[in-house]
Amino acid sequence: MKQNQKTNLGGSASALKPGTLRSPAPCKGMDPESLRPMKPSHLIFRLDADQRIGIGHLRRCLVLADAARLIGIESTFVLGCGADESRQVVLESGYPCQVLLSEEAYDADVIVGPGGTTDHFAIMMLDMSHFRTFEHLREFELYLHALRHRFCGVAILDAAYCDSLRARLQNPAADCIISPYCGEIPVEPVNGILYCNGTAYYPLDSCYRMAETWERPIRRTGDRVLISCGGADPLAVTLRIQQALERIDDRRLDARIVVGPCFPEPLRLEINRLSLHSRHHVELLPSPRNLAEWMIWSDLAISLSGLTKYELAATGTPTLLLSIDHAHADINRPFEEAGSSLHLGVAVEVDAHTLAQEVVKLLENVSLRLEMSGRGRKLVDGRGAERILHSLTVELPKGGPRYGG
Repeated sequence: MKQNQKTNLGGSASALKPGTLRSPAPCKGMDPESLRPMKPSHLIFRLDADQRIGIGHLRRCLVLADAARLIGIESTFVLGCGADESRQVVLESGYPCQVLLSEEAYDADVIVGPGGTTDHFAIMMLDMSHFRTFEHLREFELYLHALRHRFCGVAILDAAYCDSLRARLQNPAADCIISPYCGEIPVEPVNGILYCNGTAYYPLDSCYRMAETWERPIRRTGDRVLISCGGADPLAVTLRIQQALERIDDRRLDARIVVGPCFPEPLRLEINRLSLHSRHHVELLPSPRNLAEWMIWSDLAISLSGLTKYELAATGTPTLLLSIDHAHADINRPFEEAGSSLHLGVAVEVDAHTLAQEVVKLLENVSLRLEMSGRGRKLVDGRGAERILHSLTVELPKGGPRYGG
């Protein structure tokens, strides 16, 4: 895909004509009256979340489920095989969860709604834009068609840019495609598909919406560092960051390290060992429900590329980003251009000395941290979940007989 077409994935480059740009749906808060009429009875989330894929997909689906519950729509989760830890997260969040067998991954007939019944007034939300789906694209295409025959709507919560399903499928059988990333541009519906593009649609937990009212201190002398490498950290980047911080010997840092629910046990043990023997003050944060308070607390964050960077932006947290691979490095560039973070490169290619230097430089540059904080808050306002639900419950039902319109 050509570079100048990168953010135009609502269709081909020629699909964008004068007058087709549109603004996000108006957001009137979570008052149930502001989002009516609501045609779907509930949402069914189909996703995969494990140590290889991570749990970012799961976290944002839980955010949408929580927001939907506030307007009277319940949710069910359907997970791919090998997701035992993720299933526990779903159950602890208060939602029913179905775990599929490996041979059921693309079988629409095995999906059931609340109470074990099929509900033709449910909307299917698929967050499956990852390598496993890409390896079975034909099966996934047939899966979408089957789901559209069984449920009143199909929505895809897609990945970014060229790493997305919409970049791989010519005519996805979906009613709504959500691409809530920095650099995506809003477009009018294309081929009957409603698009929710751009950071205005990024779904964040309600606590991040509240964060905009909190005072966000930018301290002149910083020493508080938050380390977050997602829910799984398959490359053990957390350890690389810890080792880099140990090279900083002219000050004592106050660090908090997120230990995700899918971290393998050997990684947990090594993180704990390094923390106990650190020259800095280090505390571990095991499987936190959200990080808003710790983001506000920190002077800077070091984060692996992923969905956490949107939460960091919403809280105005100056951030050093590391990418898991070169594909994610490309995805991070528009985010860095927005000014809320500094992208250091692919994690395994950034040596400890360089990372330590960058941490010290940013801690000592209060004017840069202040600028990064302000740019982040302008980029993400924390109301994306409300806008997505408005699209699913108000805009989609106007679309025709599939919704009783």
